[in-house]
Amino acid sequence: MTRSPQAAAEKKQPVYIAKSPTMKRIMGLVQRFADTDVHILITGETGSGKTELAKYIHLLSGRSNQDFFAINCAAIPDQLLEAELFGYKKGAFTGAEKDTDGKFFAAGSGTILLDEIGEIPPHLQAKLLKVVDEHEFYPVGCTKPQVMNARVIAATNTDIQVAVKNRKFRQDLYYRLNTFELHLPPLRERKEDIPPLFELFINRFARENKNRIPRIDPAIPMILQEYRWPGNIRELQNLSELLVIANVDVIKPEHLPERFNTGVSGLISKAATGVYSLEDIKKIYTQYIYNLNKQNKKETAQLLQIDVKTVRRLLQ
Repeated sequence: MTRSPQAAAEKKQPVYIAKSPTMKRIMGLVQRFADTDVHILITGETGSGKTELAKYIHLLSGRSNQDFFAINCAAIPDQLLEAELFGYKKGAFTGAEKDTDGKFFAAGSGTILLDEIGEIPPHLQAKLLKVVDEHEFYPVGCTKPQVMNARVIAATNTDIQVAVKNRKFRQDLYYRLNTFELHLPPLRERKEDIPPLFELFINRFARENKNRIPRIDPAIPMILQEYRWPGNIRELQNLSELLVIANVDVIKPEHLPERFNTGVSGLISKAATGVYSLEDIKKIYTQYIYNLNKQNKKETAQLLQIDVKTVRRLLQ
């Protein structure tokens, strides 16, 4: 019996809290296509949550009671990737001491995520195309095909279209895997999602570590939203775990790593701890905007909605 998306979602809280318009649109598409067998290509920067999104699609599908496997194609040497995916027969190569099932067989009717799909070597791309097209594969050293019942989801942090243009990735395979594309924006482009995600991770790690759930200082969300997050969701998770391990009653700006103590983030942090007066904050922020605008006083005044005379005074 196929589970409804609502019933499946109750099993696990997703990391895709959709407060930002972009994520609301993406989650709407996920709800529409999760319980189908269309091939989905998930794109986005490293750490943006592609694997978690694939897991969530699996959770909302009728395959949720089956296994989910995530294969990082970039992390497995070329010579081992074929055996990892397709399995092998005893004696197929040196060290193959017994028949071994690959992930395509082990997944049953579940879901397989091929992460970093662009790193699959050319000689395996043709074999993968056969799997996607005909739902069958040949274990290494075997002449009899096996049936593949799992759903395949692909993910990449690179521009596959460029690889296709440069003939490093098969065009036919690209179009077969990309029936539908979901592009995950980096965390810095979905600032509305940062505070609720942070709270989610804090609560999760507190439960996992059997710590009390700390309160969050009101200045923290503003600081987190101003930060650029080069490591995306993965970096936010790591930060959350670090702060939970610190085991403080209230997470305050001074508990954040030094990298958050720059630009406007540093200004908010220092203001929250009473280091600066309001007049000092005005001066520092005006200088910050002035530098961003290539030291143009008129543009700075327009952006801050004050007159140029006030800008000159605050810059002294």
